[in-house]
Amino acid sequence: MKLSDNGKILLKVTEEDINEEGSFDIPAGVSTIGEEAFRDCSKLKHLIIPEGVVSIKSSAFMYCSELQSIVIPPGVTSIEGYAFYGCSGIRSLVIPKGVNRIQIRTFHGCSGLESIIIPQGVTAIEFGAFYGCSRLQSIIIPEGVTSIGAGAFNGCSELQRISIPKGVSTIGNQSFMDCTRLQRITIPEQVTSINYEAFYRCSRLETITIQEGIISIDKSAFSECPRLQNIVIASQSEAVRERISGLLPKPLKNRVILKELAEEVFKFRDAELSRLVQIPETNPLFRFFHMKSRHSSRVSGENGVEQECRKLPVELLQTINCFSDDNRYYQKARRHIMRLTLPANAEALQDYKNKVTAIVNECVSKAKEFTHHVNAAKDQGSIHRAEESRTRVALIR
Repeated sequence: MKLSDNGKILLKVTEEDINEEGSFDIPAGVSTIGEEAFRDCSKLKHLIIPEGVVSIKSSAFMYCSELQSIVIPPGVTSIEGYAFYGCSGIRSLVIPKGVNRIQIRTFHGCSGLESIIIPQGVTAIEFGAFYGCSRLQSIIIPEGVTSIGAGAFNGCSELQRISIPKGVSTIGNQSFMDCTRLQRITIPEQVTSINYEAFYRCSRLETITIQEGIISIDKSAFSECPRLQNIVIASQSEAVRERISGLLPKPLKNRVILKELAEEVFKFRDAELSRLVQIPETNPLFRFFHMKSRHSSRVSGENGVEQECRKLPVELLQTINCFSDDNRYYQKARRHIMRLTLPANAEALQDYKNKVTAIVNECVSKAKEFTHHVNAAKDQGSIHRAEESRTRVALIR
């Protein structure tokens, strides 16, 4: 261990200084944990920073990959950039109230971080602050934050919910890139620009709500977002809708809808699609189980005694069908519906509804027709063996 001459700065801690429990006692009188003080201390697992420490310098705990828990006292007012860079073992952290900035790459690569509490006094989340925090599922950003830097949440692949404060004016470059579980987000009204690749590769993003004050949207802001189907404009003005549509790349222009129409459109669309999960014939799993149970059949139980297979109840088959990812008719209908241009106004709403209903009706009809054909082939004993042997399941009474 090395201290400054006055004993107030902890300059360096080595592996030899870490005790058998993976901890270290910071000496009394230390007020600053120096730059790279614990860097590469792979033996460090637990640390309680004592009262009196007010500052944690840049890269202080960089690459302490086995560090699992750390307690930071309320007196700390500064945590500099890269402080916990690569600390992949930390699960949770509370940032003291006196800290007013999450500096550059402070928690970059903290891939084990699941929860973090950011105090109300924080006003800025800087470049790459939470880059690669791949287990972080939700985070509450205080209302006082006015700046979210480039790449701040890049690679937070488990992030499902995030609320952007009203004071933020810009969504920076790659801020939410690769947030692959993010499904919906609302851009606050003070935001005027959404920058380069801000939501790039957010593969599950379905709905984004944009306020009428937006001025610029980079053409790559929503690139590689294959499920983005609803861009809701929080305005009643068709002129605003047209203006914002003009900011978007061509593939997204037909996905813009005014907020006053959005609720009715989404409710109707979901109701129509739900018909395809309420009809057992639309699911190949239904066909398998139904064919197995249409005729009386017998199987040998564990004791070798033959027992009759009972027909699966329709309610159970409908439950099976609710797994819509396995329902090719549901998926086909959804794809076709999502290609439709969302209605620009109330006059276009009925035409849109008619098209949605027609798509669903066609898929229902084809599903029933195919199931009838398969059942007929089974009755004739000519069903292909490959389909029959996919799964051999017998429900024993």
